[in-house]
Amino acid sequence: FISLGFWRIEILHFVQDDRRRTLCLAGIGPWECVTYTWPFLTRISHRFSTATADKATLTRLFSPFDLDVARHAVDRKVSNKSRHSNLLHRLATKTGEITGFPCSAKGNFAESCGIVLPVSRCREDKQSVSEKKRVAVLMGGANAEHDISMLSGSMVVEHLPPDRYEAIPIHIAKDGSWYFRPPNGPPISFADAMPALSALSMDCVFIALHGPFGEDGRIQAALDLLQIPYTGSGSGASALAIDKTRAKAVVSGAGIRVARQIEIGGHDWDASRDGATGKIADIGFPCVVKSPCLGSSLGMAIVEDTAALPGGVAVVREHGDRIMVEQFVEGTELTCGVLDVGDGPVALPVTEIRPKSDGYFDYDAKYTPGATDEITPAEIPGDVAEEVRDIAVRAHEIIGCRGFSRSDIFWTGDGLVWLEINTIPGLTQMSLFPKGARAVGTSFPELLGLLVDAARWG
Repeated sequence: FISLGFWRIEILHFVQDDRRRTLCLAGIGPWECVTYTWPFLTRISHRFSTATADKATLTRLFSPFDLDVARHAVDRKVSNKSRHSNLLHRLATKTGEITGFPCSAKGNFAESCGIVLPVSRCREDKQSVSEKKRVAVLMGGANAEHDISMLSGSMVVEHLPPDRYEAIPIHIAKDGSWYFRPPNGPPISFADAMPALSALSMDCVFIALHGPFGEDGRIQAALDLLQIPYTGSGSGASALAIDKTRAKAVVSGAGIRVARQIEIGGHDWDASRDGATGKIADIGFPCVVKSPCLGSSLGMAIVEDTAALPGGVAVVREHGDRIMVEQFVEGTELTCGVLDVGDGPVALPVTEIRPKSDGYFDYDAKYTPGATDEITPAEIPGDVAEEVRDIAVRAHEIIGCRGFSRSDIFWTGDGLVWLEINTIPGLTQMSLFPKGARAVGTSFPELLGLLVDAARWG
């Protein structure tokens, strides 16, 4: 066993293979054991006899995240106080209120070991932990939008109302590794991250991921299998929305006007560049060449003529082999958010986008302060604004979104043209969706709270 102060953890068995490390724990005897997969056991190669609860031992064997997982495993066993009053009495020796790892007036056990746990889980007062929702905030991601996601996630962690929510950041690195206690927590694989996330008993996962492996339905599907509520659209709607080619086909089929486009594969371009150029010429020049599954204006180029086409295709192929070529739409660029957290989707005020440089709302124009005038509400006729809001809600419903979304639309001389929908709009200081919410009196913390309270799985 390992004796952590007064808390005795008996290692009943330890099984390790290439994919699974299993530890069976007993806090009060074999009849109350809990089995769980812990990634940190890969670092423990010897058999234990006895280890005392000194700081050096704990630092060597366990990370703060490891002990957090252990604490929640015990939380699950002692949640019924009437049934386990004897256990609570035994664990409460020399301590005060029990909430996982205990606290006492004489000093915090976790802190004495150099371990920092969430404030709401280890405190002197008698306030119940259950009064706050525990929210895991996923940020980063293994794609080109990693840095923007980190900005969005950091804003969520910073602005979730602390009196109602306990925000717990989880970073996903560009190589796909997960960090549960960034920046010092050990990296773990996706296969180990899912059971670890389940063990933490989160009330909600706030998905602040953008692009592939975050906004495309894969994370959502994994959380569905774990039955963990999460913010935003479900897996099916997310997968459809991120694919601009297919999303436009569905929206167009419902009667909404979209920009003309074709898609070619990298192999088609390599096999017959002249043939591919002929197909693209049918769309006309200038045209927009883009990756169909990226946002933030990454993997995108404006191509003025056939001579510039190879360069534009090269930009797209840095992010994948699918090449979407879209009609260049001239007009007023508009965007409209939809908030769907109660009795149905409601369109926010329309925002007009006016880049100050060359008229192209590219990555720099989106995320450089002062590079673009974003006017909310848009300076357009009232009937046009209402039509934009109607199209945004219709697209949201057609795709099957929930929680929130944002549609990008152009107002041309002869009507409105829908471009795309974002199921996880940016949540940075420069982002458009929070600005639309502020225009109707909803602050950023209030917006985040609405999204968390509407979270669900399935």
